[in-house]
Amino acid sequence: ANDACDFIEKLPHVEGQWKTATLFLEPPQIFILTTVFGWRRRDDGKRRFTYAYIEMARKGAKSTLTAGVGLYCLTCEDEVGPQVIIGATTGAQARKVFDPMQKMVRRSPDLQEAFGVAAWAKSITCADNDGYVQPINAKSSTQDGHNPHMGIFDELHAHKDRGLFDVIKSAFGARSSPLMWIITTAGFNTNGVCYEQRTYLTKVLEEVFEADHFFGVIFTLDDEVLDDDGKVVTPADDPFDEKVWIKANPMLGVTPS
Repeated sequence: ANDACDFIEKLPHVEGQWKTATLFLEPPQIFILTTVFGWRRRDDGKRRFTYAYIEMARKGAKSTLTAGVGLYCLTCEDEVGPQVIIGATTGAQARKVFDPMQKMVRRSPDLQEAFGVAAWAKSITCADNDGYVQPINAKSSTQDGHNPHMGIFDELHAHKDRGLFDVIKSAFGARSSPLMWIITTAGFNTNGVCYEQRTYLTKVLEEVFEADHFFGVIFTLDDEVLDDDGKVVTPADDPFDEKVWIKANPMLGVTPS
């Protein structure tokens, strides 16, 4: 758990103006990282959580955190030939995560030297373990052949079909300790793959059933709470009340300031 946080806090800021030269993790980010990377299976030491679903309002530094996680999985998990695949609806959307990773590598000579990492126009390579990072778009019919150690999905709610998601998910079979990492804002499509994953997660969180491999967190306003007689115990949050906005974006006050 500490290793992942320590690695990411050594990476440089690549956008905006900050008090520190390198990333500084906030409590919600630390909670996510330490939970996903800190829990291991007792029998074989592999990661417990092979799925991570993170839903948060815009400007929550999701892409920046994900860029750090992707570089960590590329370099530090003792995987032979790790492939980190970034999937999105368009090439431009996939680069929302890839571009910060690329800039972090180019501005980190220590990272380049320690792991033989190099940033190219459309990929990032790691000479030490023959791994790479590559962004791909939603033309899923052309995306067979990958063997991902980590699959990143940015703005899953925008995926019009489940083609790319299923291609990456089905390719995990050859990896002993893979990670599917999903970041998204809330969407409107209740028939898409994102709402499917969200519904699955809410049932896990509500203890309808167990899924020890699935970590998820949904930052959002609270709905009203009713008692057994249908009476309102706690009213729903007012979206126009600024005091509750931090529930939807725990980075409020940091990004955005």
